[in-house]
Amino acid sequence: MQINILCNEWGLELGRGIRNVFIHIFILFNMAIEFTTILICIAIVVILLLVRVKKFKHEIVAMFLIALLLFGVFSITMAFNGKNVSINDMPGLENAVKIYFSWFGNAVDNVKVITAQVVKMDWRGNKTA
Repeated sequence: MQINILCNEWGLELGRGIRNVFIHIFILFNMAIEFTTILICIAIVVILLLVRVKKFKHEIVAMFLIALLLFGVFSITMAFNGKNVSINDMPGLENAVKIYFSWFGNAVDNVKVITAQVVKMDWRGNKTA
């Protein structure tokens, strides 16, 4: 009875007033669900991106370690090619280390010389106008 009196004071019919309240509640509920869904989707995307970045960092470190390992195997093979090296005793190990770092130093010097020669080159194109 009291709802009927309030509806009459506001100029609403009983059925229509209650229906409008439920429509407003339904619209607000749908907006809340949509907003929550959007927030959840954004959170999922952010989490996936963070996992990808973390995984990508691990992949970069793994690739660097693989490249370092391949470089080590290649450089040791090249340094000891044709040399009788024994690493079973301490003097043989010292000799192997000296040979390797001597080879590595020469390789770095060769890269330095090649780089210096490249810098000194005339890189301008031919001007035949």
